[in-house]
Amino acid sequence: MKIKTWLLISYLLMMVLPLLSAYFLFVSISNYYDTKKVDQFYEVKSRLSNLHPILRDPTMYTGNLNESLLDAHSDETVQIKLYRHDGAVLYTTIHEVFQIPNVEELYTNLYEVDEHLNTFTYKEPVFDEGQLIGLYEVEMYREHFVQTMKERTWITFGIFIAIFLLIYVLMMLLLHQKVNKRLNHLKEEMTAFASGSSYEKMKTSHDEIGQLQQHFYNMREEMERTQSELEEEQKEKEYMIAAISHDLKTPLTSIKAYAEALQDQEMMSEDKQQIYKNTIIEKADFMKQMLDDLTTYTLLQGEKAPLEKVQVDGAELFEMLLADYDALCEKKNIQLITKNTVQHPLLVNVKEMIRVIDNFVVNAVHHSKMDGVIHLLAFENIADVAELLFPFVDPSFSQREDMVYVAIQNEGKGIPNDKIGYIFDPLYQVDGARSKRDAIGSGLGLTIAKSIVEMHGGELFVYSKENIGVCFVMMLPKMREDME
Repeated sequence: MKIKTWLLISYLLMMVLPLLSAYFLFVSISNYYDTKKVDQFYEVKSRLSNLHPILRDPTMYTGNLNESLLDAHSDETVQIKLYRHDGAVLYTTIHEVFQIPNVEELYTNLYEVDEHLNTFTYKEPVFDEGQLIGLYEVEMYREHFVQTMKERTWITFGIFIAIFLLIYVLMMLLLHQKVNKRLNHLKEEMTAFASGSSYEKMKTSHDEIGQLQQHFYNMREEMERTQSELEEEQKEKEYMIAAISHDLKTPLTSIKAYAEALQDQEMMSEDKQQIYKNTIIEKADFMKQMLDDLTTYTLLQGEKAPLEKVQVDGAELFEMLLADYDALCEKKNIQLITKNTVQHPLLVNVKEMIRVIDNFVVNAVHHSKMDGVIHLLAFENIADVAELLFPFVDPSFSQREDMVYVAIQNEGKGIPNDKIGYIFDPLYQVDGARSKRDAIGSGLGLTIAKSIVEMHGGELFVYSKENIGVCFVMMLPKMREDME
């Protein structure tokens, strides 16, 4: 239940429950009053029945007043008054000055038990042979009843206050349990998280506080995950720096050694000097390539890495990208087979796409066996190149019609299945020994290629079988009208 709904219901109960308790208490005291009223009424009737024979005696109104008899039947709770027919007071148990009352008021409510707050009053005229000779009035005080009702009222009021306080305390406890306790626990969790201390995760509900807790837990998990990723990235950077430093040290040592040897030119032939100079240039180019790859990798990993794209014709783009690799393949007598069936335009950064293809081709040449075959294939429909792909290549990657595909396939040792998932990691080597790279690159080529393809909105797939070869498939989106 939402906190807002719960609070509204609580407020409603805070208003309704006291009213209901007051109503039931009022009904209770009213029933008690009605019961006592009936009892008193019959008590009054009983006492009046004892007084009627005496008070209806005509002689009481004609001068033979028996005051002692009347005094005997009156006390603190019963007062008797006798009136002459003209309203003059003949007798009263209350010793006061006799005053002639208003005759019209005197003869009202006859034969009725008139109930007042503190008394019951009864009046009845007296006749003698049909002649009105007087009237008597009996007042019966109900002090005990009034006192009992006052006590009952105070008790009822006390019960109402107790019920109200009980409802209030229960509501406060529920409010504390529902809101305050959970908010305090959440505050403690936040404080503990900020200070790095451990704390117990509380079960969340579906109300506003539960949602707030869940948002905090999600934020905490995201921050912890981000922190873990930053620590992992830091470790990768430290490893990369160490690895690049190691790789740079080897050619730098060679350059220094050959340069020192060239200082003593008198003992060295011109052919040997030229070999040493070419070696120095080769090692320097290798170092430059490593530094260029490192710079490119660093830029591509940045959140604001610029990548300007232009619209190009697909057929022309891949004719250019797949050409001019024959000389590279001739060193190992590799047969290069290219095929391009792409027709749709693409939105790409041409310079970066050249880098991607170069990285894949250099990698393919290096890992190809002598007299092997390399395929460079660009296509939109896999049926156009299906006979050229290895049988173990899963054709399911080509199901999207809004994509074009580039396959770089070479024969060789292949990649073990348990290592395929790591080949795009920075500096990862399948053989596990960096010294076996034979100065072909920085170890960042595939990582850079993957980053560039993903920045184009594409994806990379790799298929391999040991002792047969490897096939890399690059997927790039076709040009659409909504592309900028």
